[in-house]
Amino acid sequence: MSEHFQGQVAKIYTREGKTSSGKAWKSYSFKLKGVNPFFRLKGEPKFAEGDFIQFDADVIDDNASQVVEGSGSKWEPPAKQEVAKEEAKATKPAAANKSSFNTEKELREKYWADKETRDIEFTQPRINFQAARNAAISVVQVLSDQKALPISTADNKGGAAKRYEQIVDIVNKLTVQFYFDTDTLRLLTSVQDAGTIKVSNPGELPEDATEEQDDVPGNSRLADGNW
Repeated sequence: MSEHFQGQVAKIYTREGKTSSGKAWKSYSFKLKGVNPFFRLKGEPKFAEGDFIQFDADVIDDNASQVVEGSGSKWEPPAKQEVAKEEAKATKPAAANKSSFNTEKELREKYWADKETRDIEFTQPRINFQAARNAAISVVQVLSDQKALPISTADNKGGAAKRYEQIVDIVNKLTVQFYFDTDTLRLLTSVQDAGTIKVSNPGELPEDATEEQDDVPGNSRLADGNW
């Protein structure tokens, strides 16, 4: 896809050599002032360094473009507008500098404000969740090493499939618990505290289970069927 360019020629480059058959070759390219890519030519340039030109070019990548053959021509810059701009800068240098400073300051403040919002709403929750999942996997590994996982022990395909479901379920639920532990800075009584009970203040959670409730057989979160 062709794009239109115009500006002042900053530098013309010439490369030459010989082919494997001994035939000499030359290639030309140039750069415009203030424009990043090099522009390649299919023939010799019809302009000199310092000339103002305009042309169409096919963009190859961020570093190079190929000038469309036959599209180039001399270009007269809007000299009067440039003179007016220079005169305006000369008569009001302080105001211009102040305006530029204020604009840069506003852009910096907006950048940091936007970054803070992104960190609070998107980046940090994802970091906390990943840390919670890593912690959950570590706990499951310790429980497995200690043979303390409440999972099926059947030595068959059905048992293996059941263990897979149970271990993934434990990891997921521990992840939820650890994630909300981080968010609320307290240990939760159960995973349900984090997901199913709605509270008016996110910092408030249901009361911890009483000692009597904890002593009831089968009331543990790791009890079969209740995790």
